[in-house]
Amino acid sequence: YLFYLFTCLLVYLFTCLLVYLFTCLLVYLFTCLLVYLFTCLLVYLFTCLLVYLFTCLLVYLFTCLLVYLFTCLLVYLFTCLLVYLFTCLLVYLFTCLLVYLFTCLLVYLFTCLLVYLFTCLLVYLFTCLLVYLFTCLLVYLFTCLLVYLFTCLLVYLFTCLLVYLFTCLLVYLFTCLLVYLFTCLLVYLFTCLLVYLFFYLFTCLLVYLFYLFTCLLVYL
Repeated sequence: YLFYLFTCLLVYLFTCLLVYLFTCLLVYLFTCLLVYLFTCLLVYLFTCLLVYLFTCLLVYLFTCLLVYLFTCLLVYLFTCLLVYLFTCLLVYLFTCLLVYLFTCLLVYLFTCLLVYLFTCLLVYLFTCLLVYLFTCLLVYLFTCLLVYLFTCLLVYLFTCLLVYLFTCLLVYLFTCLLVYLFTCLLVYLFTCLLVYLFFYLFTCLLVYLFYLFTCLLVYL
């Protein structure tokens, strides 16, 4: 009979040990799962940040390239126009000089011709100047419009980014709060269950021992 009691006690202790080990395994696996999920979230956020910074760098470099090419084109066109006008003026003056030296007898006609040509040249230069100023004004207004639109776009994108990040932060904090509360609830319930089982088993063991002790006394 004592051997039977000792065997029951060993079985009970072995069962408690198995329950304790299984509980520790569950807690360890749940902790590993939480660590893995948090690591994945950090990696995802860091990847999104890198992609956003690389995109901004590409947009900035492309904008600088366009501005540089447009400036070079304007400088090249303006230089070509100046060279063309200066060359035409030199050719015209040299031709006038040759005509003047060669046709000294036609001074009056040549003078009238020079006045007429000079007037045409002034009208042409004034017209070119007006066209150039009007073109510069259009280019300036168009550039200001592009800068304004690009600034508005950047402000809009930055605002959207801030709203998105703030929303993600709220969702993350709310999720963490829910996970924390759920974990606390599970720990509390599991602790209560363990305490209840412990007191129940301890009471059963005391009753059983008291019963055995009574039986032993009666037997003796």
